[in-house]
Amino acid sequence: MSDSLNPIDLVECLRRSDKDARDQLRQLCLGPIERLVDRVIVGYRPNVERNAVIDRTLRWVEMYLRSRPPFFFDGMDTRAFLALILSSAYKMLTPPELDGPRELTSMDSEPLQCPNGYQVWRFCLPCEQVGGDWLGVDHASGIDLWALMIDVTGHGYASYITAHGVSQLWQTRSIVELRASGKSPREVLCVMSEELEPVLPDEVFVEATLGRFTAAGQASVAGAGFCRVILRRAGHECANLRRIGGHLLGSFWGNDHDQANWSLLADDELTIASDGLYEQPDVDGRQLEDRILEYIALHLAPGRLLHNALVEIVQDVVGTQPGQDDISVLSVLRSSEVRP
Repeated sequence: MSDSLNPIDLVECLRRSDKDARDQLRQLCLGPIERLVDRVIVGYRPNVERNAVIDRTLRWVEMYLRSRPPFFFDGMDTRAFLALILSSAYKMLTPPELDGPRELTSMDSEPLQCPNGYQVWRFCLPCEQVGGDWLGVDHASGIDLWALMIDVTGHGYASYITAHGVSQLWQTRSIVELRASGKSPREVLCVMSEELEPVLPDEVFVEATLGRFTAAGQASVAGAGFCRVILRRAGHECANLRRIGGHLLGSFWGNDHDQANWSLLADDELTIASDGLYEQPDVDGRQLEDRILEYIALHLAPGRLLHNALVEIVQDVVGTQPGQDDISVLSVLRSSEVRP
């Protein structure tokens, strides 16, 4: 790093997708990242492709730095800046999941209670110990609940690194401000796609489903790629499937993302899931999507949640055997009693 460019300046240039800044970051980090990845691979993942992991880690570093506020780097010199990068990258490269067996993970033992009157449930079943799906929930403003499903091409360690990087993008100042300003999910996906275009590897694609839920019960969901939304009205023992889509994130700039809108009443449920759920073969060898509504109806006894029905379907079809892809599900229910 040159003496004339401090960390704050470098990160600001990265946010503008400046190629010189990206080259400068790579020059600073490449050697240390290579040594870090080699150490991690020896301890955790001896069979992964080294060069791919190094490349994706460097791209993750850029997304991580762009997600931090400018004051985060106040007073840092080059050595402190690099130490921050390596410490953060090490935590990302060595998640606790790598130490244990692959298993169904309930991310919320109890539903997440949102101040604008919604409950949220999440679970995931990675194809390996870690995977390329990521679930994000933002209800910090107390006005709108935002729910994001990210599905990166492939599965396993390399896809996990990219998905973790996209989760950093979700926290960038520009994306947070868009959500707080009341922009539509379609508009937010458009900006995320523009932000990802210079960072993603050429061979990597990102599907995304993004939903906004207002205190008044208005739900809007937009898609990037081929996405599905399941809606179950309160008390009904059946559900409806809606397909939405648009260009994959990072592959094109434009506002062609489909967006569907619903008015949710008390105890209505809406679920988004990664394609690993729908493309998983059932006991007859057919993709679950072909009969997903039939399976849901069989598991929706009175008083039961759509989310629980989907978890049971996954357990029945996949069980503890390796699946074909990562499976993640995020469910939102409008509460019977909305908090003032």
